Amino acid sequence: MNQERKPFWDWQDFLIFAALAIPCLLLGSVIVFGIFKLIPGYEPSKAMKAIPGQFLGYLFWYIALRWLLLMKYDRPFWASLNFEFPEEGVVRYFSAGLVLTVAIIVLGAILKTPQMKSPMDDLMDTTASLSLVGVSAVALAPVCEELAFRGFLQPLLQQSLGHWPAILLTALPFALMHGTQYSWNWQRLVLLVVAGSVFGYVRHRSNSTLASTATHATYNFSYFLTFILLGKEAGQL
Repeated sequence: MNQERKPFWDWQDFLIFAALAIPCLLLGSVIVFGIFKLIPGYEPSKAMKAIPGQFLGYLFWYIALRWLLLMKYDRPFWASLNFEFPEEGVVRYFSAGLVLTVAIIVLGAILKTPQMKSPMDDLMDTTASLSLVGVSAVALAPVCEELAFRGFLQPLLQQSLGHWPAILLTALPFALMHGTQYSWNWQRLVLLVVAGSVFGYVRHRSNSTLASTATHATYNFSYFLTFILLGKEAGQL
């Protein structure tokens, strides 16, 4: 296993990073909206309105974090957040995502989780929109979310509180971030906390944010594939 590296950033850096989230996401959305307005006669789909702006905002957010790590600490971005291949490889962590999917389905049945329409369903009204949502859910979202939660926040919590509190306390805001997507249904929030805790454990066990991203991506892919094959809701993306 890779040797655990303690975070060199502090809570002040985290507060700066957190405070930049909304401005960066708003800027990304405004830029994409402005670009669409400049294209005569073009009416973007709901997915095109929502997703590119969101991930442009993420790009601005991580550029700001890269600048912070470089200017304040003279440290590289990817290595600092441990986005590196684990020594044992990533195949087992893709497999972990499949096992997690089955476990979440079983737990969801035990909790009698209600079926409900997700806002994500409204975005997938055309083939192009479906493809865009798929790329977002399977590739972009896991990378962006794992960098923030398991790459930046969890090591800081771990240094202050220890491994298990850090894993759980990182999973809680991760679940709450998706709350509006599922109308704050408590069963779905519990499932998201469980999934986030597994991602956090993978991050701790492997000392690799890339490993937790692989598990997260496989988990999302499984639900997205369910939507495609069965025409049912995609689940906790």
